[in-house]
Amino acid sequence: MITIFGLTLHVYGFLIGLGSLVAYLIIEREGKEDGLSESEIVKMTTGMFLGAIIGARIWHVWTDWHLYLDQPLNAFAIWNGGLSILGAFAGGAMVLYGMHRWQKTKQHISLVHFADLIAFGAPVGQMVGRLGNAFNQELYGLPTDLPWKLYIAPENRLERFQFFSYFHPLFLYEIALLGVFALVILFLQRSGRVRRGNGVFAVGYAFYYATIRFFLDFLRADKELYADVNLGLNQIMLLLFIAVLGAVLLYRKKRCA
Repeated sequence: MITIFGLTLHVYGFLIGLGSLVAYLIIEREGKEDGLSESEIVKMTTGMFLGAIIGARIWHVWTDWHLYLDQPLNAFAIWNGGLSILGAFAGGAMVLYGMHRWQKTKQHISLVHFADLIAFGAPVGQMVGRLGNAFNQELYGLPTDLPWKLYIAPENRLERFQFFSYFHPLFLYEIALLGVFALVILFLQRSGRVRRGNGVFAVGYAFYYATIRFFLDFLRADKELYADVNLGLNQIMLLLFIAVLGAVLLYRKKRCA
């Protein structure tokens, strides 16, 4: 937290907000480039962000309910961290579908086209938001001695890792991998190799992110194991996402062949 003129600023929350703004500006710019209505872009983006925030918090509380047993009201303290990207996907998608289904206008943007625009803005917004984990020390991995190790203060360490000081900086891994994706799809779109508006970018983004999160979660220090396998609940859900999205990508590739 930072105090300025008597006002307390939560850096994590500020960076989440900044990331959302950056994502919106990219979506708006790319949408205008495609000749889409600015008012519709604003309306759909606003609805998506609200749904994403609500869904992200609900998902986090659902998968990490044990953190709130003693103090249930903390489930509403978003500024302390705890937003699941899987829940953000689900919440944002549900709101967008509802808006597309019940609020059609003459200028209404195709849901598939808008989903492709999200694939350009969301990864960059996530990169900015993930920087907040450097301040709240929430998203770190298992102990490590690698040169890029991250120091975690004793009060932020899990009980079973109290005698370790340095951990994998998972948020930095995610930022780097998202940056690669953002550059690749920008190249594909600008070079004309893939056209925006048919859902390829959107499905590719969802598939890519689900895949990297599945593997990065093997390094998570706070992962709650599911049953008797070395997988967390999020990883089980991610496997389902990957299977469905992989099938969609194969289907679209077959249709375009």
